[in-house]
Amino acid sequence: MHFVRGSILDRGTYERSRLRDNRVVIVFPMESSVPESDGSTRTVVDLVLRYVGDETRILHVLVSSENAWMFEEMESTAVMESLEVLALVQECQDTHSALIVQRLLLNTEGGNPNTVFPHKVLGWSWADFTRYCMEAATQSGIVANPLAIVKPGGPLVCPAPSELIQEGDEVSVIALPGFDWDAFETLMVECRDGVSGA
Repeated sequence: MHFVRGSILDRGTYERSRLRDNRVVIVFPMESSVPESDGSTRTVVDLVLRYVGDETRILHVLVSSENAWMFEEMESTAVMESLEVLALVQECQDTHSALIVQRLLLNTEGGNPNTVFPHKVLGWSWADFTRYCMEAATQSGIVANPLAIVKPGGPLVCPAPSELIQEGDEVSVIALPGFDWDAFETLMVECRDGVSGA
């Protein structure tokens, strides 16, 4: 991540920042409490896109969800500024939940979310996915827990058991560092085939 100083309309700002050298670029609003700042954020995201390759992910902090329409069709992911406030509210409703989410996001210890592209489990229901994920984890000793389905329209953090994993979807799995999704997905299919063939 780069923190860029300079005018948002100065071409040199983007050239000097070497944006392409980063895996993730985060664009913050000019004023975090002013919804109109989303307009300038949109401009910066558009300009950043000119200087990064496909391997660089762009996140933008959105002040107001009502302004999300400005970012449609843009290769950037919105993050709400009030994540800290949401964590505090959730902690009041469910003790320890904020700590759990914090641990997931720290990427310093234990398991972290791994969002991956399914290939061999396309067409599976969420019930089957979770069942064979647990079975593959048990057989292999690999720590992996299903978390969510990410549809093109957004994540389903508590999918119905009948929800299907379809083309264009991603799945999020909590796993330890070094998680090999391709090998694990193959093992899940082997677990299912072994059960169905018995």
